[in-house]
Amino acid sequence: MDPNGSQSITIGRGSFTYGSTWSPDGRSIAFRRRPVTDLASVPTELGLLAPDEPGNEVVLLIDSEPVHDGINRRAPDGPTWSPDGRELAFASRREADYYRIWVMARSGGQARLLLPELEDVPHFHPRWSPGDSTRLAYIAEIDGVQDLWIVDLGSGEQQRLTFGQMDKLESPRWSPDGERLAFSALPRDSLDELGSQFDIYVVDLASAELQRITRDTGTNVDPAWAPDGSSLLVSSTRDAEVAGPFRTLNLWRVWLDASRAPQRLTRASSSSTGADWYRFSDCGRSAR
Repeated sequence: MDPNGSQSITIGRGSFTYGSTWSPDGRSIAFRRRPVTDLASVPTELGLLAPDEPGNEVVLLIDSEPVHDGINRRAPDGPTWSPDGRELAFASRREADYYRIWVMARSGGQARLLLPELEDVPHFHPRWSPGDSTRLAYIAEIDGVQDLWIVDLGSGEQQRLTFGQMDKLESPRWSPDGERLAFSALPRDSLDELGSQFDIYVVDLASAELQRITRDTGTNVDPAWAPDGSSLLVSSTRDAEVAGPFRTLNLWRVWLDASRAPQRLTRASSSSTGADWYRFSDCGRSAR
């Protein structure tokens, strides 16, 4: 779709799809999907889709273990592209009863543990820095507390960016200049309140200063940076037509400095999640 919400094009149907992310060359979309089913435990698939290719056929890379997190709930399993577009990192419970981060070639094949030193520590929601193949952001859960971390894949040096201020951290995304990370989380000051909602945060990597971007009564998840770093696409239940815990998520554009009112981009009957900003010329129009 266009940045103002117009000219949307459907390029895939029939499955519960999440975690979509454009390849660095802008030619492919990597994503996770699950069959639409009433079963709470079904396998997830990691696939690739080229919007401009005839037929929009999916290349299936892996068929992972069943997810036990509820019916049609997003799992924290990625994927994310390496900056050169040659590899994909993702989280999986393979060979363990908790999530760990794995990496494999975009052509498929054998997967390997990306952070073997984190054995026995659940870690998930990987996100490679788009401009630095040595930097990876992820969420780790230590003694029941989740925090956002960065690792230097060359030296192994770890940097903790949050310190237990919030819970259920999700979907870290690097800013275009690589100096900030946006993510969604549940504020700890609302954990005991009925109807607690997720909000969007931005953390500065140099100072570890934390900025809360959303404070409305809705749930706000899945941030995606605009190319100029001034705003974020988020999936939000603000102004949703249906009340209650199953309100529809729509795409909104939210400015970091609150200089403009949030802009609603979709009015769908089903939820819109996992947006990613396309940074190249027009794409996917041949799919019409």
